[in-house]
Amino acid sequence: MLEIIAKRTSQIIFHSLIVLFATIVILTAVNFFTQGAVLRMVENIGRGEEEIKKSVVIGTASHVTSVSPWNFEFHNRLVLNNVYEGLVQLDQNLQPRQGLAVTFGEIDANTWEFRLREGVKFHDGSEMSAHDVIKSFKSAKEGENSQLKSILANVENIEAKAGKVIIKTYQPDPTFLSKLATAYVVKDYDNGQVFGTGPYKFAMMDEERNRDTVHQRIMLTL
Repeated sequence: MLEIIAKRTSQIIFHSLIVLFATIVILTAVNFFTQGAVLRMVENIGRGEEEIKKSVVIGTASHVTSVSPWNFEFHNRLVLNNVYEGLVQLDQNLQPRQGLAVTFGEIDANTWEFRLREGVKFHDGSEMSAHDVIKSFKSAKEGENSQLKSILANVENIEAKAGKVIIKTYQPDPTFLSKLATAYVVKDYDNGQVFGTGPYKFAMMDEERNRDTVHQRIMLTL
């Protein structure tokens, strides 16, 4: 009887280790690809030398189905992570690092403080403010079509204070910074226009149909 129990226990441990390993591999792959989906640089020579623009062509395994900053689907984030940024980002080891916040830390178990980077501009030329951060989090947490609601459900309140953003959570959460990395800061206008602060901005997105196949093309510019 003891031998049977020991054998079953060993099997459970072995299977648990396999699941843990697979989870780590998947998370690492997601972070690697979303931190750099840009595959190659090309030069787009326009109507004259003065209009020459540097651009990038992005290749993805699946078609991009949404460019909304509140979309959380993996294949869409391959592109979105080049256009939008969050207060913090994840490095290759899935550890939080600086993003639009130059410093961050806990005030207490339920309160986090983020000092915003100065001089950050959105792609439309407007300068990022604490108000934009607050509005972005409200849209991500409460927006009708946001896929980030459950991820940010623990956020109780967010407020601005002298170049800083203070976020309070309902409960202590050791994974809060990792979750925060999924929330982009955007300039969201009432007319539906949304701009990011990332290294690239959307220039063009179209599809080319060839019999039974569809090729999607997305172009980002600096």
